[in-house]
Amino acid sequence: MNKPLKYFSFLLVMLCTSCGEYESLEIIKSSRKSADSLFRTQRDSLNQIADSLCHLKFKAYYNASVDSLKDIRLEKIRKLMER
Repeated sequence: MNKPLKYFSFLLVMLCTSCGEYESLEIIKSSRKSADSLFRTQRDSLNQIADSLCHLKFKAYYNASVDSLKDIRLEKIRKLMER
């Protein structure tokens, strides 16, 4: 078998096996469009839910972050004192 025929047959096989990807890409695009439209219609209620959760959890998150910062500072002070 000569080289041009080998290359042509390889190219033909590659072209035939790569044709099925377009259908799955179209499904992904349509799914993305429907998800985007659902998000846009529900955006206001999602923002309200997120804001209310943030308001409810703010004190706990604040206290946890302050405690974490205190721990870090105390550790640095201990290291400085050990020198």
